[in-house]
Amino acid sequence: MGQLFADPESFFETPQTEEKQKQKAKQEFERTKNLSQDEIIETVYPILEKRQIIIKDLSTYTGQNDLIRKTFAFATEENKATAFRLLIPDIQKQIEIYEYCMDISNSISIILTKLLEIKNLKKQEFEIFECYRLLAESFDFIQVFDQIKISTPQLQNDFSFFRRNLTNNIGLVQNFYNDTLGMNMSLFFANSFPMLHNVSNTIIQFKENRNEDDIFTIFYNFITHYYDQLVSKVYSNKSIVLFILRAMVIGMCLFDNIHPNGVFNDPRFDFSNNIQFIGEFKPRQISLINLLKFSTKTLKKTNTIRLFLQ
Repeated sequence: MGQLFADPESFFETPQTEEKQKQKAKQEFERTKNLSQDEIIETVYPILEKRQIIIKDLSTYTGQNDLIRKTFAFATEENKATAFRLLIPDIQKQIEIYEYCMDISNSISIILTKLLEIKNLKKQEFEIFECYRLLAESFDFIQVFDQIKISTPQLQNDFSFFRRNLTNNIGLVQNFYNDTLGMNMSLFFANSFPMLHNVSNTIIQFKENRNEDDIFTIFYNFITHYYDQLVSKVYSNKSIVLFILRAMVIGMCLFDNIHPNGVFNDPRFDFSNNIQFIGEFKPRQISLINLLKFSTKTLKKTNTIRLFLQ
């Protein structure tokens, strides 16, 4: 799958060889931005178009920490009722964020369905690359969302206060809130990696009654496709490179989590070069390697990931 760079910083230099290959890859990247006429894929586009809005909503979420703290200090029924009313717009925003995350999970199932339908890889090359790009955008959202969520504890603080004081204020929220939604949101936001965890479970359910190896092949080909582009120095734009790195790492995390024994224990799939490449990619290697280390069932084991980085 190619040689690793001795100096990761040289990745951003434009090489003088294999220009035709690089140009073709760039054209594929741009070409797959066009809307597909396929009904299945068209379902996914409107969802992904909102991802930056949701990321902005999450990253700018301030919540009502000061108000809740004051309410605890002066815990009168009047103060709790006032805090609850002021918190409602924030809870509505949380619901919107949560429901969008569920849409992303469902859209990944749609993309996988499309890839499973593609029979002749050579004749359907465009559709494959388009599906890969949609998966990459979805996986990138997963990584960015979970990273921001870790540093946003006010989400859970606000929601916990909301649920504790729900009984006396149910009439204010019954048109947009119910117990099932509340339980699902609590479980979702309580996870350290909520999107990664949710999508892993979604794909595990998706692969029931389907050929498991076909789904594994999709993930392996997706990861290999983008890894080969990275080591071939196809892209010199740092934003695109980091986007691909994030998508590739999430792809490996999901692959490991949906694999019964963990993909890093399966000799059919070798990702040692991928992990070594990420480990050499400064300065982002720490956060991405830690993501692999702490959010996969295989690499959580002590010193396992060090074997890949040697």
